[in-house]
Amino acid sequence: MKIKIQIHKPQLDAIILVMQCERQVVHINSIEVRSEMYSQMAAMQKLLKKQIEKAMAFDDKAFKISFSFAEGVALWKYLNLSFTQDMYRANCCEIIKNQIHPQLV
Repeated sequence: MKIKIQIHKPQLDAIILVMQCERQVVHINSIEVRSEMYSQMAAMQKLLKKQIEKAMAFDDKAFKISFSFAEGVALWKYLNLSFTQDMYRANCCEIIKNQIHPQLV
């Protein structure tokens, strides 16, 4: 099952900033934490690849990104636990979470 989101370039930039600034350094002991961290990093890698592809795009068209189910769950959990003072970044996190959540049910 694929998780698909539609996102604009400024929203993508904001999500990547949130994920980069709030990356947690943890000691990984259990296999569950390792697998979730791997899925988060795979989702982050897809977001970064899309950011590179759309670097010179100056139009405001939304584009689609698809994730595997595990990557979608990991991204949703990460954005659900993230906290930022910037209202625009927080709103972008909410928009993406609201797109992912119905597809998880």
